[in-house]
Amino acid sequence: MSARRILLLCCTLLTLSRPAPAELDSTEQQIVAAINARQHEALTLLERSVNLNSGTLNLQGVRAMGDLLRPEFDALGFDTRWIDGSAFGRAGHLVATHGDRGPHFLLIGHLDTVFETDSPFQTYEPLDQQHARGPGTTDMKGGNVIILELLHAFAAAGVLDEMTITVFLTGDEERSGRPLEL
Repeated sequence: MSARRILLLCCTLLTLSRPAPAELDSTEQQIVAAINARQHEALTLLERSVNLNSGTLNLQGVRAMGDLLRPEFDALGFDTRWIDGSAFGRAGHLVATHGDRGPHFLLIGHLDTVFETDSPFQTYEPLDQQHARGPGTTDMKGGNVIILELLHAFAAAGVLDEMTITVFLTGDEERSGRPLEL
């Protein structure tokens, strides 16, 4: 067999071969099951978040977003605190911490959106069974819900206490306050 034919055969075999998906272990299966079981709660929290205007300059709305999410972290055993942003002309930031062992994770998000109170784009609107639109559904209110649902799933699978997690949700991602040094 010629070198050219061998090369062609090898390329063909490589093209046809695909890695088999790995089986989920029991912990991973529990995490997936917990996420699937909480879809209603996740969508309810997403709708409540999206319907709450938290444009960066709506300081009261950004604080209200923090007030909405803080009990979710508290219920999971996180220590939460609000960093007041009045020194830099913004609402502030929500920080939630949990654990003191195992791998360390920093999860970052934000509470504010670009949609101020005078924007016509204000409410959650389901489009079908799998899609919705509204201010912050993807950036970042949907992301914040994903963070919380992951943490709920870790708790349900019994692995939340095996790691150290800090969640930092800024209140001025869209338009940073001044001075930046703070």
